[in-house]
Amino acid sequence: ASLDVENETAIQEALSRLIKNKTVLIIAHRMRTVAGADQVVVLSGGIVAEPLDAGHIAAILREEKLIPVAQLAAFKDPISPRTDPSMAIHYNGSALWLDAQKNGNPWLNPYSTAAVEYVGDLVEEVQQLGFEQVVLTGVQFPNIITRKQEFAAAGGKSQEGRAALLAADISTWQARFDGSVVLWLSYPAQQCTDASDALGAPAVSLGMHNLIVTADTLDAAARGQLQQSAAEAGVQNVVICSTESFQ
Repeated sequence: ASLDVENETAIQEALSRLIKNKTVLIIAHRMRTVAGADQVVVLSGGIVAEPLDAGHIAAILREEKLIPVAQLAAFKDPISPRTDPSMAIHYNGSALWLDAQKNGNPWLNPYSTAAVEYVGDLVEEVQQLGFEQVVLTGVQFPNIITRKQEFAAAGGKSQEGRAALLAADISTWQARFDGSVVLWLSYPAQQCTDASDALGAPAVSLGMHNLIVTADTLDAAARGQLQQSAAEAGVQNVVICSTESFQ
């Protein structure tokens, strides 16, 4: 209960690796901790008050005049690549590429048509649960591009190729859910304005309609410049929030 956000996130990521193919009971005080659970039960005075699922949570929020928003990890997903390795980034042919030598995680491959469709299917699933707005995080390549990574596509190692591919993936999702789901893409402020290995270009240039920018500190001048850059790139809506509050 006394953990800060950074350490809590690290522990949750470690648990995600350990609990694969296991049934786990989690007792928590915050909904964030059990956001990925298959079933949530609310206790009141030691008695089961009501079982909750994501659809029920969305309904409760709507009753309170709040807009339910789902958050999904896209390509930075440590579980799905192990479930279906064909969608993952590989090295040496069939081995899963991991983002660290010790306790590293695999990634979905942005060049994989199946991975792009899978992320879209997740959006459709949460839509059917009652979430009409969805935030996608991790729509990127790994932060470091190395010779060991195999994307099974030409251009995977060039910044231009990565940027064009991510823009195409975003366009695919936006076209699929046009008029039915409001899709948001989330990136740190620095990735929004600067080219990086992860994106190949500034995030604002990737063609998203709605952008959430996370930043620890951003003065008024920097906010104005970022919003102007986004508007010039065709981004329709920009929300800027602190990294901690977004998590």
